[in-house]
Amino acid sequence: MQDKSLWKKQYTMFDLEELSDDIWYFKNSVSCPEKIIEIIEDLNLNSLSYKRIPPWEIWNASNDENSQYGFVKSIVKDFLQNDCNDDEINKKTLYVINSLIMAIELSCGQYFEKHKINLNSVKTDISILPIRKWMTNKKMGPHFDGMDGDSTLAFTSILYLNDSYEGGEIHFQNHDITVKPEAGSVLIFPAQKPFFHEVFEIKNGIRYAMPIVTRWT
Repeated sequence: MQDKSLWKKQYTMFDLEELSDDIWYFKNSVSCPEKIIEIIEDLNLNSLSYKRIPPWEIWNASNDENSQYGFVKSIVKDFLQNDCNDDEINKKTLYVINSLIMAIELSCGQYFEKHKINLNSVKTDISILPIRKWMTNKKMGPHFDGMDGDSTLAFTSILYLNDSYEGGEIHFQNHDITVKPEAGSVLIFPAQKPFFHEVFEIKNGIRYAMPIVTRWT
């Protein structure tokens, strides 16, 4: 008989785990996340795809240009209107971008509904999809996402595309919560105090993640 946990992982989409009242963790929010990474890396070798998905660029900390975390692809949603002049590349880029958007929109939709947040009062910014490629030995210290003083930041959503690395857990120090995100999962939490969090050092491998912000309108 098939293991129940394996069955659940394969067939239960958006499997919610409430880590706290406001820190929610959705497992299996995107199908075949490893395949998405494979497609992204393959497309990166073909310049025709750059009309929709740009090549990797260096990703630095916003307050320290000399601190490189890894690489980023800032995918502009509207670039889906561009024609890559290759039907197969058009299909692959459409699949990647729509999969990323769906994972965020459906996870956020459940979160806002359950927290009774008026959808007219918030806007999740999916105009740009920043896929971040964290390299080995990188980490990020404790912070909250509105630390720079942007009070319009309401919530943060992070889509994790892989878990084939060592370390790289996200830790909420004020809530005593540590998560090693599974591939295909989405983590949602408020962007202001007291939701300090940090990313532990990636000891081995590469970590692919995509953070998205929701703002008060």
